[in-house]
Amino acid sequence: MLDDLTTAEGTSLSTDAVPSETPVGAVGIPGLAAALLRRVAAGLRAAAFWTAALLPAAVLMGLLVEPLGRHLPALAGVLAFDAVCALVGHGHAPGG
Repeated sequence: MLDDLTTAEGTSLSTDAVPSETPVGAVGIPGLAAALLRRVAAGLRAAAFWTAALLPAAVLMGLLVEPLGRHLPALAGVLAFDAVCALVGHGHAPGG
């Protein structure tokens, strides 16, 4: 989702912009910004993936402790948050 972005000038910020074997001094500020953007996007994707994977277990444990009707709006919000995390984190490949 965040792998192929473009700037206002139309310059591509794709993941192929900076080869991994390029020395840092040869990349320049735009290349460093693209590399930073890729790292931040990968971190957010990983965090969203693991949140989407583990949050349902926490919700189930909470439902065992407390009746459903008392916190229905909070449950709806947690389920909506889990759905957003699943959408954002779907591109993450654990261990790869």
